[in-house]
Amino acid sequence: MASKLNKSIRKTQQYAIGGIAVVLGFDTHLPNGLNTLEIVRTSIDAPITGLTLDPDTEVIRLEFEENEALFSDNTVIGANRFPKHQLGMKFSGRDDEKNAIIKAMDLNRGTYIAKLTTGQIVLLGGVNGLTSEKSDSGAGAKNEDFNGYDVLLGGAELEKAPIVPAAVFATLAARVAA
Repeated sequence: MASKLNKSIRKTQQYAIGGIAVVLGFDTHLPNGLNTLEIVRTSIDAPITGLTLDPDTEVIRLEFEENEALFSDNTVIGANRFPKHQLGMKFSGRDDEKNAIIKAMDLNRGTYIAKLTTGQIVLLGGVNGLTSEKSDSGAGAKNEDFNGYDVLLGGAELEKAPIVPAAVFATLAARVAA
């Protein structure tokens, strides 16, 4: 058996800024736990070439406060080892429409695609989905205090957050309802 640890990581001279520019979300997990998202690639180790959604699946765009969204992709080590994807976002202001979306995020497993400020695009919760780990809302005591929602979604996955091609992101972004 050939070792998978067979390539070096070389340092590149570039800026390494963080941040997420935009997130697309969709509810691909049925109440029975089945996932309706098909990740297209030749093998688990191969790059993603496409994402197939049920035609009735709505794609939403999540716009958050500037510099107030993050994702992490940590390896959980215990009796078992697995990658854990997390997506955190802050949305300012409170209204019934946002409340309904936050409630849906709280109660359903979702899949998310995050476009980073560097242009890289990652798939979060593609197999098992992400569920709410934290969903706080409120208004602070002073004018400068935060007023809105602070959401953290997370879930165990089978792999580190895979890269999504820009063309696949563009196709899904075109499905976002106005």
